Amino acid sequence: MTGPFLHRRMFRLAALILVGGAALFLGFDGMTKNWADLEVGARDPKLEAVVWTDTTQEAAVERTAKLLQSLPRWKVVAADPTSGTLHATHLTWLWRFVDDVHLRFSSMPGGIRITGQSRSRVGKGDLGQNARNLRELAAVLRQAR
Repeated sequence: MTGPFLHRRMFRLAALILVGGAALFLGFDGMTKNWADLEVGARDPKLEAVVWTDTTQEAAVERTAKLLQSLPRWKVVAADPTSGTLHATHLTWLWRFVDDVHLRFSSMPGGIRITGQSRSRVGKGDLGQNARNLRELAAVLRQAR
């Protein structure tokens, strides 16, 4: 590996190390914890719980599992339509770390509310990766409404 490919990869690695070091040193919110939540009342609107109307819990779990299987680096580990839970994993791009994503599907008047958490398996900080996992997932779920 030589040429521009190696230089781009080295630049990305150096930038990631620099940003990660600064985040850990300065304690930037969301960068030094190893989880993120998809929840009602989230500070970040992109991490707000997703609501699907006119569907059942069972149908929502099954539909989400199919959506996740079509996304790169996502894998459905377990889906239980009866209890309204889904466990998936996301493989990070650069270092191939595995993050666990647990979703909960709650019935509400007129539809289903989807909440969840993404958590790193290793480390004390994630440089915002778990929040990115949930933002990507939430965007796909909102688009599929």
